[in-house]
Amino acid sequence: MRFLCLNERVALCTLAFLFLTTYTSVAQMEQMDSTMQIKRFSYEDLNSERFEKYKKSSSTNRLAENPDDLTQEVIIIDGEEIRKFGHTTLVDVLKTIPGFRTSQPGNAIEGETFLMRGLLGNDHTKILINGIPIKPEAVKSMPISAQLPIRHAEYIEIVQGPSSAAYGSDAMAGVINIVLPEVDRPVFAWADVSGVTPATTDINLTLGGMAGKGKNILNYQIFASSQTAANLNIRFRRDEILIDRDTLNPWEQIYFLQDKDDSLVPEVNSLYKGSRLIGGNFQFRGFELFAMNMYREEHSALGADPLAISYSDPTTTIGESINSIGLRHIFDNRKRYSQRVSVSAMYYQTLENSSYIAIRDSLSSGQNFIFGRSLDLRADYQGIVRLNDQFKMAFGTTGQYSVSNPWTSYLGRRFHLEGNSFDFTGMDLNPETPAALETASDTNSAIGDNNWIPKHTVANLAGFSHFLYKAKGGKLSLEGAARIDFNTEDGIHFTPQVGMVYRPVEKLKLVVNYGRGHRAPRSYHIYSRYTQPYAEIRQDAIAAGPPPPPPPAIPAIPNQQFFSAMELRRERDTLRTEFLQGGEVRAVWKASPSLRVSARYYLHFMENRLTRFAAITEPPINQGPIGEFQFAPDSIPVGYGYYNNRTSGAYSFLQAGMVTIDYVKNWRELSLRAMGSYEFAAGYEEIEGEENQQESVERSADYRYMPVHSIKANVSLAYKGFTFSIHNNLIGYFTSDIVVNGKRVLYEEFEGWNHNLDILVHKDLFRQLSLFVGAYNVLNSIQSGIESSTLSNTWNYNPQYGRLFKFGLNFRLN
Repeated sequence: MRFLCLNERVALCTLAFLFLTTYTSVAQMEQMDSTMQIKRFSYEDLNSERFEKYKKSSSTNRLAENPDDLTQEVIIIDGEEIRKFGHTTLVDVLKTIPGFRTSQPGNAIEGETFLMRGLLGNDHTKILINGIPIKPEAVKSMPISAQLPIRHAEYIEIVQGPSSAAYGSDAMAGVINIVLPEVDRPVFAWADVSGVTPATTDINLTLGGMAGKGKNILNYQIFASSQTAANLNIRFRRDEILIDRDTLNPWEQIYFLQDKDDSLVPEVNSLYKGSRLIGGNFQFRGFELFAMNMYREEHSALGADPLAISYSDPTTTIGESINSIGLRHIFDNRKRYSQRVSVSAMYYQTLENSSYIAIRDSLSSGQNFIFGRSLDLRADYQGIVRLNDQFKMAFGTTGQYSVSNPWTSYLGRRFHLEGNSFDFTGMDLNPETPAALETASDTNSAIGDNNWIPKHTVANLAGFSHFLYKAKGGKLSLEGAARIDFNTEDGIHFTPQVGMVYRPVEKLKLVVNYGRGHRAPRSYHIYSRYTQPYAEIRQDAIAAGPPPPPPPAIPAIPNQQFFSAMELRRERDTLRTEFLQGGEVRAVWKASPSLRVSARYYLHFMENRLTRFAAITEPPINQGPIGEFQFAPDSIPVGYGYYNNRTSGAYSFLQAGMVTIDYVKNWRELSLRAMGSYEFAAGYEEIEGEENQQESVERSADYRYMPVHSIKANVSLAYKGFTFSIHNNLIGYFTSDIVVNGKRVLYEEFEGWNHNLDILVHKDLFRQLSLFVGAYNVLNSIQSGIESSTLSNTWNYNPQYGRLFKFGLNFRLN
């Protein structure tokens, strides 16, 4: 697969070079005096021409209305700013915005991760491209890397807060829409090439234009990207990875390799990361067609505890390919009525070689392979009626049908897909008769029955309405929305949303809103219940010999018999839909033409929170010669899975307050933009010590992952085509894990500060050519990111990137 990647990168690089060397004198590049990624539209200084473009293209804004009149905060990041500073991933952009916590590189399964309103964004944020969802049914979280068309977007629109009343499942934290541009030039080309230390390359290319005459004009855009990192620069904290090999069990020692220069830390070899994107966007007389292939591959140990997954083998990677195609039609009579109709199809499949080497795993040590795929079909209709100058209403219906083979990470052998059927009923997948599985590897896992790779189907049908009332004079706006969803997995759900915007004076805006969000359980959650019956092994071994005298003797089981007796099981679980209800109060004061101060307070409750549990007893212990193990008499099945608290309606609660100050000052040739924010957050969770046991529920004093303190400070100076920008991010005191042990609540806490400083420089060299230089994590600080909530053995400490340097050239032809 990587040889193919290399060829495509060479082709992309060649195309970029031809553009850079062939076209040397064209119309001058637009000069951008904005040096901030964030564009918060204000009531007073809205650029009407620019904003009309946002309203026309946006699919996140259901009402196609001024975001300043809506009760949820809407942030728009301009595509020119993204390209200007070399951002390649969605998380690159989000880490500059107040209220977001980010983790890079994140973990192998979810890619880069982020928190939005205290919720894991990969799980609880609806991510769209041109208004069409792109999260596959087979996975728990949207994997994020450079495979999304971030650098090809015209802008990215972010709606913060629970938004399921308009957008359905997954929109609990908000909505992020990546909007591709409408090409309005006869010829358009853009390319950039950049390098990042160590051994990382980025190549991006866009070609577009217009063809035809009169009303029969075809607007087209073809784009491609490639990012490859041969060995990621990750800063490990040594005290977090100290491992004495002599303390490991013999079967763990088989797969654990020590560093050749330091025997107390694991060997870390060439942490690979790569992604590709190729796609096109075509518009003709109100119709829009787009198609994309998004490819991602990362080393399987990223974000994992080195005692759980080995970092030593550079060939073990996890990845997927997503193919998406969508057709949309927009009609607008520019008076009373407009409509949008869209249909889309998306196919997701893990890469065939996806695997990892498990060291300490109660279910399956050794090399485990991964398989999952899904086909998602969607249709959406939306109408907008303008009854008069004060009242506007949007309404519509959406439908989704998905079929999947849910994601699994415990295959003993590679699964070779033959044909397109999702139904494997009757096919013997037992390792002893490999019908669809290749020759056994060195894994110790076993596939229990022919339902290991099940077929899961789910359908969802919904209707929604959304209205906005604006009083004459513009002082008062009222907003409301409601949606009814029928999901074949969990029935009917009603989701409301209400809010108000009030301007007592011209310079002050007050906002209050309430909304609900929900997330239906995905096939990943439903089929991620694995068990390993250690107790049955013990009983089988006892039955095989003479009856033990009282008290019963603990049998010794040779290594090979221990693993051959194991029977790993996968079961279907019954889960309920997660619900979140939240409210927000916000005030925005424009103190002067240059200074704006905003303050907000929000809170939310989550019910039926999907919680990952691990019912684990102590593994067999070695009390005899190497290769012989003994089981404790009270051994019980161990396993992993997800559950909702069905006994107490357990929930989590989070509240946060934030103050943000924006300052903008323009002189004749010099402009200054600065932003500073401080956020304080606190909350709790109710957690069961035992699944579905009311008496075991305990309330924690902390809320997982969300920093108590979060500070951001961005400063940018622009002078004659030269832009210098500094981004500071400081977070302190957060809880990475909460566990209930009996009646005790145990915490894994970080009591300190993580500081990240980035310095970015952009310079226009010629009319068509510019360069950007970036230094990231300048102080080379050791930081802890968001822990992976998907891996079977989570790691409370998740190491982040060390110091990186980036240099790139950007070419543009209009």
